[in-house]
Amino acid sequence: MSPRWYRASLAAVVRRRNLWMVVAVFSTGCNLLLAVFLVSREVRERVIVVPPRLERAFWMQGGAVSASYLEQVAVFAVELALTYSPENTHYRIQQLLRLSDPAVYGKLSRKLHAEAERVKRTRTAAVFHPQEARVRTAERKVLVTGMHRRMTGGKVLDSRQLVLVVEFSSGDRPLVLALWEVDPHALDPFSAPAAELTQR
Repeated sequence: MSPRWYRASLAAVVRRRNLWMVVAVFSTGCNLLLAVFLVSREVRERVIVVPPRLERAFWMQGGAVSASYLEQVAVFAVELALTYSPENTHYRIQQLLRLSDPAVYGKLSRKLHAEAERVKRTRTAAVFHPQEARVRTAERKVLVTGMHRRMTGGKVLDSRQLVLVVEFSSGDRPLVLALWEVDPHALDPFSAPAAELTQR
């Protein structure tokens, strides 16, 4: 093996190594730039969803949501809270907890399970028929009006009109934060004092 051939082979190997090092450094730099771009990029896309349970499409974009999302989820939450029977309590609790904000999850779970025991013990049932929903998107509040009827053993115990406010949490995916009954004759029911909703 001649020294000239050895030096030529070594120079070729060093050139190939240097070329691959340049390619690796360039690739790493591109990946770092891409990562910085993705992390710092503000999301400007609008997602339009047509869920199977809700009737109309709605959109969410960054921290904003459409009024139709707030309206439909509020009506659904009120129906879950006020339409019950001894047979559907487990399903109702699961669905309401899926819609609730994590900040109120524990308290709501305890309350719903206590009410479920009472419903099973007294064998009462109730149904809520929504009639109107008014939305204040900026405040993330929905006013739901409807008729609530309680029954036991096939007999109607009472039937009355209820006005409820559903408040949503802020964030990318608003979740139910609070639900309370208000005086139907209040001048501004949206800002009426919150009285905790109980199933009578």
